[in-house]
Amino acid sequence: MIEEKTNTNEKNPITKSTNKKILINIGIAILVILCFAGLYIGNTTIEENLFSRLLQLITIAVLAITIILFERAYKKDDGLLAINGIEALVLSCHLLSITYVITIFNLDFNMYVAISAGIFTIYYIFKAVVLYTMGRKQYLNSLSDIAEIVKEEKPRKKEAVKRNNSEETAEEITPKAGEEENKKKKINKKEKLAKQEETKTENIQEKTDLNQEEEKPKEINIEKEEPEEKEKKTKSKPRKKKEKIEESKTEKEEQKNEDKTQNSKQEKKVTKTTKKSAAKTKTTKKKETTTDDKKTKKESTKRKTTKKENKEKEEIKEIKEIEEKEQEPKEAKSKTTKKQKSTKKKVEQVD
Repeated sequence: MIEEKTNTNEKNPITKSTNKKILINIGIAILVILCFAGLYIGNTTIEENLFSRLLQLITIAVLAITIILFERAYKKDDGLLAINGIEALVLSCHLLSITYVITIFNLDFNMYVAISAGIFTIYYIFKAVVLYTMGRKQYLNSLSDIAEIVKEEKPRKKEAVKRNNSEETAEEITPKAGEEENKKKKINKKEKLAKQEETKTENIQEKTDLNQEEEKPKEINIEKEEPEEKEKKTKSKPRKKKEKIEESKTEKEEQKNEDKTQNSKQEKKVTKTTKKSAAKTKTTKKKETTTDDKKTKKESTKRKTTKKENKEKEEIKEIKEIEEKEQEPKEAKSKTTKKQKSTKKKVEQVD
């Protein structure tokens, strides 16, 4: 059988399903290349308005194909159909964006279409290579019978089952065991539990009988022990007095220790308060000194400013005096010139 399988597989190293997938992929790649070639030729031969409408119609058709592919992939639960639907959606988005990309970036339409066709062809070639490798792996796995042997010999499951208090064992149960065996085991477990309960009840009754027999001689021993206890009580009375005296002494010592601890705590509190008050006085003194320093600084600055202002005023007065002295001879000259003009006018009138 193994030799027959190897001979058949050597003739067909790849299964029919993988060949079919590769052929479909090549067909889709050819259709995409033809679409881009038609756009390349239509841009040169057809008018712009008709070409834009044709491009819109092509994009709508591609979108309709994507919707159909997605619905079929959902119904059949097929991953390859879903991948083809995604590819068609990407192609439709690319066709819609061609006109806008060219107008925004000022690109040549023919160059853009050629580059996009090359990108899509590279993608489909890569996809075909991946499909071929996957088919080759399936072929190699089909040659080995390890998977069939593993399926035939399934592993056995182990279930832990509790038994008596000391015994705990694990039973091996095969998955092919019938329901009848499980029912028999359940019945046997119930019978065992019933027997265990009966043995427990018998053991409890035996213990109660033994306890009753042991209690009878104890009562006799208690009656004998009563006079001995009375003698012990009489001897224990002076001991109790001594114990009370010792307890009172210990209580007094504890009170003294507590008083000492309280006094020490109070002294610590007093020292803390004195330290705090000293720290507060120091801070107040520092504040006062800082305020005094600030006041002295302000007074010194005020004095300096007043001195500067007085100097400026004196300089202004001196400048004004100099200006007034300069203006006096000018005024005298102007007066003499006016007098001379008036005398000249009078002489002219007389003549």
